[in-house]
Amino acid sequence: MKRGVLREPLDQELKDLQILPELTRWRDEFFEPFMQITLAHMVMMVKTGNLTLEIGREVLNALRCGLEQGPSWLPMDPGLEDLFFNIEEGMRRRFSQRAGDHMQTARSRNDLYATAARLVVRKKIIELGSALCRLRKGLLSKAREYGQVIMPGYTHLQQAQTITFGHYLLGCAEALDRDSQRLIASYQRVNLCPLGAGALAGTSFQIDRALTARLLGFEGLVENSVDAIAARDCLLEPLAALSIMANNLSRMGNDLYLLASAEFGMVSLPDTLVITSSMMPQKRNPVTLEYLKAKCSRVEAAYDCCWSILKSAPFGQSSEVTGEVWVVASEGLEQARDVLDLGRLTIDGLQANRDRMLAAAEASRIATTDLAEWIVQEFDVPFRQAHELVAVAVGLCEDEGIRSGLPSEQFLNRGAELVLGHALDLPPGIELRFSPRAVLEKKASLGSPSSAEISRMLKHLEARLEQDCKTVERWAESLAEAGNVLDQQVDELLQTWR
Repeated sequence: MKRGVLREPLDQELKDLQILPELTRWRDEFFEPFMQITLAHMVMMVKTGNLTLEIGREVLNALRCGLEQGPSWLPMDPGLEDLFFNIEEGMRRRFSQRAGDHMQTARSRNDLYATAARLVVRKKIIELGSALCRLRKGLLSKAREYGQVIMPGYTHLQQAQTITFGHYLLGCAEALDRDSQRLIASYQRVNLCPLGAGALAGTSFQIDRALTARLLGFEGLVENSVDAIAARDCLLEPLAALSIMANNLSRMGNDLYLLASAEFGMVSLPDTLVITSSMMPQKRNPVTLEYLKAKCSRVEAAYDCCWSILKSAPFGQSSEVTGEVWVVASEGLEQARDVLDLGRLTIDGLQANRDRMLAAAEASRIATTDLAEWIVQEFDVPFRQAHELVAVAVGLCEDEGIRSGLPSEQFLNRGAELVLGHALDLPPGIELRFSPRAVLEKKASLGSPSSAEISRMLKHLEARLEQDCKTVERWAESLAEAGNVLDQQVDELLQTWR
């Protein structure tokens, strides 16, 4: 193949260092999308009269044969620079000279690569959306199972207030619900077709961009020809959504990692999801959580790296935009899938130590906020004074060597005398009114860990999950239908020819 105006072949070291490794990756990921795009382009070119029926059918037949045989027939010659030129030359040599000569009419590598990237990314979004739905389903199942399992809630990694383990898991599930909405929103902008923009400024051929978009299952066009070949927000936006998701999952993973330690002992994983030590026979290492946290960092790093590559690239076509950024983005998308699968495995296998959780809640002072609120409601004391009163009472308990549980009425009245100047008419055994279960059932605010609110939130998140699953399924069905339409269009033209 001639290299345009270039008279010298590519440097061998450049071919070995960059071109051949890139070619191999592109063939594995983009051979089928390239061929599908070219089939749609050829159908359009024939229907718009830009190619004769005879030539168009010959090209379509060669493309169909090449696609059916898969990428293994295509040798990778780094001297041809990239995947497109290797496919073009391979078509000439293996199937049809005219196919190789005409398949690029009214098209450029630039809009071809931009279109292929969107085809691959939208497919990965569907796969990731399905994986995210499975993880959310597992979380909601565990939240239902442990909805009434009492535990301390933590702020600053210190015991704070009474919650249930199911309530905590519902919080994680709600965060993943938002992650799903971000990923779903990104699909709508990824699924726009840049094909027909040419190298930069369109073409003088009377092409039908809307037709090729429909044949490839796109919902619309990236209209401006410069934007069509320059834009890579189709990579950044889903990676940004996945980076936020990874951040949420990493934080959940870190919590579970701590709760699984001997010092907490509140959760455990089955033998199938832990490993032991080569030296210490007692060890049960929760490796899925370790892998999860590490891979979450790789997802976030992929977004950061893509952003850094693109911010210094021109708003047009360049090797950073086509090649380097894709390598990083593809890695990030794969790591995101691993994160979701590891998260699902971990959650499905997770077991709560109900007794340990309850004991930790009962032995702590996490009901002091509820006690202060009760004093406000019963004695019409401003909350700040009630807060101080209870704090003083707790301090007095600690002075007496009492390190756990709520202060009794004697300590509370001593605190009241110091803060309010008088005692309160507190009933004996006041601390017994604030058992963990009683505290939870007194919660009245929306989203709190009361039984009623947990049940309501479960139903709400389950309904949203079902809706999101249907959305992802609808996308997959729409793309399958578009593929069938393209196959029918090609078949009709080929059958007429034969």
